[in-house]
Amino acid sequence: MKQKYLWITELIWWVGSLIIGVAIIWPYYPKLIVKVPFLIPNIVLVILMIQCFRLTLFLKRSPFPAHPWTIYMSSFAFIPICIYVVNQYSQMSQFFESSSWMHSFSYLLTLSEKSTLAVYIRTEFTLVAVVAFISGISFSGRMILTSWRFLGNRTHKPSRQNQMSTK
Repeated sequence: MKQKYLWITELIWWVGSLIIGVAIIWPYYPKLIVKVPFLIPNIVLVILMIQCFRLTLFLKRSPFPAHPWTIYMSSFAFIPICIYVVNQYSQMSQFFESSSWMHSFSYLLTLSEKSTLAVYIRTEFTLVAVVAFISGISFSGRMILTSWRFLGNRTHKPSRQNQMSTK
């Protein structure tokens, strides 16, 4: 029964992460008229940021510690997370360094409004990318620590006979 509630909580966290990701891009999404290359990666980075941060702090309240292999495999999760973050940040920077980014916004906006939106997007994306990068590294550190604890409990557990002989 407890496992069922852990999975329900996990689902709630994922849905909440998705809602927060959409809420962060909502201020500028309706003003876009051309598909920009960083909308979906922005939502993905917000989800990664929240999930890595949550699993770093609240790992015991998730269903993953019951399965040690997920802990062992996710110890190296920071490598693809960090590569993805750096790649997406680079694409976003290249998009705004080109002169065509102004044509992605609605023609009804003035140049100053477009510039304000661009500053918001760059600031928000930079903040989310940096926090996702740092939380990915801390998540992997937490998984390495947890895997050491699993291995330590499994391999260095004193036998009952050794415990009785030391008394």
